[in-house]
Amino acid sequence: MTATDDSLAAQKQHLRTQARARRDSISAADRDARSTALLVRLHSLDRFPTAAVLHTYVGIGSEVATLPLIEELLQLGVRIACPRVTGGDHLEHREIHSTNDLVEGAMKLLEPDSDHCPELPVSLIDLVLVPGHAFTRDGDRLGYGRGYYDRFLAQCEATSIGLAFDDQLFDQLPRETHDRAVDIVITESETIHTGARK
Repeated sequence: MTATDDSLAAQKQHLRTQARARRDSISAADRDARSTALLVRLHSLDRFPTAAVLHTYVGIGSEVATLPLIEELLQLGVRIACPRVTGGDHLEHREIHSTNDLVEGAMKLLEPDSDHCPELPVSLIDLVLVPGHAFTRDGDRLGYGRGYYDRFLAQCEATSIGLAFDDQLFDQLPRETHDRAVDIVITESETIHTGARK
């Protein structure tokens, strides 16, 4: 890693800390209300009701809460895939049939139980809901530092949607060649079509 790489990594880490502090400062009640408003915006997207297979992370802590959405869509018959981190730097994409299929993984994330949840080919996925510490209006994303979603989005043709609170929108973020932008960013007050990948 060069000095420039070191500097960029340090810059990204500083911004992760800043963005996380913004998100963590939102009260639990306010976060729930904002998550609900955000998911209402998601429902209004033209392509959302037609998605047959939706890939979504399971929000924990101060992240946008996605469990209510998962439960609702499962009842409507939408197929849901959730990520599971393997021993390497790789995400598996496994279909769940109930939130009871989610178990705590090695990184304290809620993930599909590999004993009961089959893997789905990336080619079947219609929409991807993407977590992140921060986003820009151009679709740039500051992830969690492991590159899981950058590698996933690089091989996935599905529309990608970054979910974030208003506090997580930044004017600019550092970007490297492997960083993948998202097509749409949705907050509780805005739906931003970035045009980044399509």
